Amino acid sequence: MASVTKVVHTGFTVMDMEKTLDFWINILGATQTGSAVIEGDDLGRGILGTHTTPYVKLKMATVRLGGFEIEFFQYLTPATTPYHGDASVAGSAHIAYEVDNIEQIYCDLCNKGVTFHSSVNNNTENGKVVSKWVYLRDPNNICIEFVQNVE
Repeated sequence: MASVTKVVHTGFTVMDMEKTLDFWINILGATQTGSAVIEGDDLGRGILGTHTTPYVKLKMATVRLGGFEIEFFQYLTPATTPYHGDASVAGSAHIAYEVDNIEQIYCDLCNKGVTFHSSVNNNTENGKVVSKWVYLRDPNNICIEFVQNVE
């Protein structure tokens, strides 16, 4: 029987590729690993399914952060529309990164102008703090979580 062997990357659609790359590279510290403009007469069906226009033109860029690759798409044709930002809607997602000093990262990013959903939160089990977490959003409303396990 065939099986899944590993996660390769995750992908997000973005409104503005330049703002996205600026945030992920210059604010979060990611490394850009690729970029291209891709278009094709039947590309839309391959990416978006048969319910959409067959022709698609898009910008694509990849970054690596924390040993994991993220692929960003900005659709030029059809044009990208804004994400609703409501995490309670099915299909919404977030990406979580384990960090070694959540308070320091929180402070550093606040000093760079990043707005978080809250201050750092504690996750407790049986009265003991076992991890800490905090959420933020990138310029596209992509939800990012930082987690620090406490031992």
